[in-house]
Amino acid sequence: MSQDRYREVSYLYTPLSIPLRVIHAVATGQETEQRGLEELVDEQADATGLVDTLLDKIRKSQELTLNDENLMQQVLENQKQIEEKAKQLIEDMKKTAEKWNRINSSTLRRSRNIKKLQDLMEKALSEEHKELYGIIRGTRETGSR
Repeated sequence: MSQDRYREVSYLYTPLSIPLRVIHAVATGQETEQRGLEELVDEQADATGLVDTLLDKIRKSQELTLNDENLMQQVLENQKQIEEKAKQLIEDMKKTAEKWNRINSSTLRRSRNIKKLQDLMEKALSEEHKELYGIIRGTRETGSR
């Protein structure tokens, strides 16, 4: 959703009073995590390609050059960075899941409360209708005598 469009609808609420800005913020976080995962997959593929190249040289009994050894060191450092990013993404994803759970839990509580309120209103109206019906009936009986 574009920022302008978001501003236009930011005052709107879902039927159960969850601000759209909250849902938008959580969804945006989820999209960021998805992009982060895609980047990690790409980085891991690059690192795997470099390792495969180095392993091919070793299998062919070729000596590794100083450049190859530096490349291997770089791959190891990149792998550590990938692992750290993955750990951070896992934590971020856990937090996002908790946010969605809070939203869902809140929605469920609100839904139950709305149902209770509707039941109470229906009961109150039913009692009022019964009373009103009794008054109307009494008026008819008195008027017909």
